[in-house]
Amino acid sequence: MASRSFQVRNPMNRRAPLPCCDFLQRGRVREGAGLAAAPHFVNYYPRKSSRGAKIPWLRGISNLGPRIRFQLWIVFVAAAAAGCGVSATARFYTLASTATADDAPAVRYAVLVGPVSVPASVDRPQFVVQVAPNRVEIDEFNRWAAPLNDSIARAVAGNLAALLGTTDVATAPIANFNPAYRVTINVQRFESIQGEAVVVEAVWVVRPTAGGEARSGRTVAREAVQGEGFDTLAAAHSHALAKMSVDIATAIRAAAASTASTAESPRKGAKRK
Repeated sequence: MASRSFQVRNPMNRRAPLPCCDFLQRGRVREGAGLAAAPHFVNYYPRKSSRGAKIPWLRGISNLGPRIRFQLWIVFVAAAAAGCGVSATARFYTLASTATADDAPAVRYAVLVGPVSVPASVDRPQFVVQVAPNRVEIDEFNRWAAPLNDSIARAVAGNLAALLGTTDVATAPIANFNPAYRVTINVQRFESIQGEAVVVEAVWVVRPTAGGEARSGRTVAREAVQGEGFDTLAAAHSHALAKMSVDIATAIRAAAASTASTAESPRKGAKRK
């Protein structure tokens, strides 16, 4: 029988030719027999090693007990989480009511502020900073503490309470609260230019709840930023909202005065008769 050679993998992980006739003689297997009858052939192949066995330190870990490996895994996960927590600390900001009362007399009517709508580009928790005329950056680690429309409504409500001299100002319907006027605000621009200025442009409407003529207006407030931080951006937005609140308070007083004069006119006409 002619001697034929083929490649096998020996225990040293090298390929070496092995004559077929020698194999048959060593294994004492008749030609055509199955591998089950060739113990020498089967044992000639080493066990397949795991992927990690090619790396020395992984081979060392694989030799440890399951409990020790689990403890090492817990330590690794805890260290990774601690590192991420230190480098990814977020800061949260709020809008404040900064308007102050003037010399105008206090009013006795209640006001409801809302709803407030904001542009979709800034309707998110993160600060949206204008870096170019047509480009913005979203800062993941400087965020608003509450939804922007809710924060604007609360800041304006606080401003109106100070400007009108009344505590009857709310941002949502509540029990036993009957507002005389309702203020809706549509914010069209809410821009933050870091280290420079903020711009708030909004269209607002004052509607008497008992019927009557609604009064609307547009406020464009640009407020300079005193510093480079995000806290100065939040403060500048608060001052810009205070300017808009002054315009809204003026419209409410004008609407109240118009309603009062209209109510007095029929009485005067009745007295003349």
